[in-house]
Amino acid sequence: MKNPLILIACLMAAGSVVAQTSESQLREKFARYQQTRYQEKVFLHTDRNSYLSGETVWFSVYNVDGYLNRLSAVSRYLYVELLGADQKPALQQIVSLEQGRGEGTLDLPGDLPDGVYQLRAYTSWMKNFSPEGYYSRQLIIENAFLPAAKASSGKSKKRNIQFFPESGHLLDGIANQVAFKVINGYGEGEDVRGVLIRGDRDTIAAIQTTWKGMGKFQLDAKSGEYYHAVFSFPDTTIRVSLPRVEQAGYALVARDSGGEQIILRVQSAPVTGKSERLHLLVHTRQLVKAVYNLDYPAGTSITIDKSLLGEGISHAILFDSKLQPVGERLLWKQPAVRAPELQTDSMYYQRRSGVTLQLGQIPEENSVAVYLVGEQLLEGGNTIAEYLLASSELNGPVEFPDPAWQPADPRYSGALDLVLSTNGWSRFNPEEFTGGTAPLLQYLPEREGLLIHGQVTDSKTGRPAAGAEAFLSVPGTDFRLSEAVADTAGKLVFNLEQFYGNKELVTQAIDQSGSAYRVDLQPSFSDHFAGYFVLHHVAARPLLQLEESSRNFQLDRAFEVEKKSRVKDSVTNRISFYGHPDKVYPLDDYTRFPTTEEVLHEFIPEIRVRKTGDTYSFRVRNQMLNDYFLNEPLLLVDGVPVKHAASLMQLDPLRVKSIEIVMQKLFAGKLVREGVVSFKTYAGDLAGYKLPATDAVVNFQGLQQRRIFYSPQYEGQARFSRIPDRRELLYWEPRLKGAAPGRNTLRFFTSDVTGKYRVVLQGLDHNGQPYYAETFFEVK
Repeated sequence: MKNPLILIACLMAAGSVVAQTSESQLREKFARYQQTRYQEKVFLHTDRNSYLSGETVWFSVYNVDGYLNRLSAVSRYLYVELLGADQKPALQQIVSLEQGRGEGTLDLPGDLPDGVYQLRAYTSWMKNFSPEGYYSRQLIIENAFLPAAKASSGKSKKRNIQFFPESGHLLDGIANQVAFKVINGYGEGEDVRGVLIRGDRDTIAAIQTTWKGMGKFQLDAKSGEYYHAVFSFPDTTIRVSLPRVEQAGYALVARDSGGEQIILRVQSAPVTGKSERLHLLVHTRQLVKAVYNLDYPAGTSITIDKSLLGEGISHAILFDSKLQPVGERLLWKQPAVRAPELQTDSMYYQRRSGVTLQLGQIPEENSVAVYLVGEQLLEGGNTIAEYLLASSELNGPVEFPDPAWQPADPRYSGALDLVLSTNGWSRFNPEEFTGGTAPLLQYLPEREGLLIHGQVTDSKTGRPAAGAEAFLSVPGTDFRLSEAVADTAGKLVFNLEQFYGNKELVTQAIDQSGSAYRVDLQPSFSDHFAGYFVLHHVAARPLLQLEESSRNFQLDRAFEVEKKSRVKDSVTNRISFYGHPDKVYPLDDYTRFPTTEEVLHEFIPEIRVRKTGDTYSFRVRNQMLNDYFLNEPLLLVDGVPVKHAASLMQLDPLRVKSIEIVMQKLFAGKLVREGVVSFKTYAGDLAGYKLPATDAVVNFQGLQQRRIFYSPQYEGQARFSRIPDRRELLYWEPRLKGAAPGRNTLRFFTSDVTGKYRVVLQGLDHNGQPYYAETFFEVK
């Protein structure tokens, strides 16, 4: 895989891709398509799958490229959301990434209603593409104090029924293999029986689902006739039309014998003796594995050796003689089992006892959780291997065969075939491939600071303010400041250095023409959503178990609060965006004067202040030429640019801690100023400076500070502490580095809560190979 930064640089400058008409150029055309669509994938390992309202969701981040599944350094920030059934965010966080790895928490509100919520995550770069490509999974959340909010036990009557002819088309004159999927109102597959009807009342076959609401049948379709299916549910009967029968086209039929080969057979409509050169491209995660030429109809089948394929999902795409994609089929190669041995030093433990966990040979990057197993839905699944190798390559929610089934089991192969038959074209847009043009990209990867998009308009006319210069600042003792220039449509992007927590941002546009400009910021979180939302029907935990978990949570939250609130990221003063100032005046070192004007005149010779009527002008001494610059410097109060120097004279100098001066030209992006004068207050509160009416204050969410997971140590007499320990999550390590074999050992302590505990390890090695392992022990 080429350097992703080079690919992205090429992408941002790409125009149209020159169409290639020769079949010998298929690889090159596909490579060009791939290079203009660099892909990232995100996987979140959460400490558990179900929670109580008020608890904390701990998560570990793996951000990888979409090709080899190797950790990606392209993006530095990740956007994480918890969405309700209405797809409105209940929680949002921005977490930092370092070489593709990160960690964070979501503190669930205590009044969050019962339900299944969607946890989704994406980078800024991923917002250029379909939200179906975002990471998404379900979390069960129960509220012990809002029993009335629980979902009813009945199924929703709203159902979605889809048909999937093999290779995408229902063709005239051939035996079409047609898969179908029935989804209920909760997003779950629903099993049902039905009949297939030709015309108005000619019943030609009985059909039924065989796995998670999916089924398959064969149809000898005829052009000019129409077909529909009638499904009988307990509460209703639904009639659904099949796709229209095409008079011409190709079908790509796959047959996997379960061995080391897959046979692909081409069918066409109409069936004629006319020869056409077809091409078959096989790729795994957009890495080309093989290209075949097929002179149809003399050659109708191709045998693919699975050793050519990558693990998990591969795509076989059929192209006609003009290199237009005409069909697709998903292929499967069983992934190797990569499960490091997890072994505790005992199967049974007493309360507040030490547990030593031997991890065996683990990969370079890992995350580990140890938690109480309850009678809860979604206890399994959501493994890094299943997601990276399979689910992330498919559209919509996917229910794979039971992991307890072996690949040789007929139930496994039948269910897997249905999964592959009801999905396709994921991360590959045939229309874009045919058009040969690069997609329009609005969002750059966030390599340094947070990229905040905005729009500058003329407040009087409402028109875009092309070429306007604007500032975005985070006021405070440790302020941030970014400058941007609007394009012809008035759009601009601020590159704002990272900051932590929720802050008030100040936007300001420079109105050189005398107009009053307004800057509106766009939300950093995506307002696009996938076309599906899986709302699993939740069977509530037994009441006694729910009440017990609620008591455990409340007791755990009541003690050792300070230890459970520690963070890893220290917020310290840093160098300002203008670098080290040439001169600093700590005002406490000088005689205090009652006005700012007196302060500047009496002991700051590097600044020349002139007053004309009610206006003031500032000039900074040029350090190199020992003379004053001819134009105004950049004036700042706690990081907020000051348009009119006269307003600085209203500052209370007793609230100003220092004045910093840059005595040379400042070049920051497109910003050029002849020096800088920066007033820093003690409290970072602007010291009485009043923002002009044209400036706007916007609440904005910065980065989340990483929390330190607290796990008590019961060595010696500490075991007899009278402080209750009702933890159900015993251990959490979001970033565990693999060591040499035999040296991967963890030690933690049990709590006062008895029961069965699960140990889960997920990881990724430097080659992008995913690992998953689990084990259990019991506390009595």
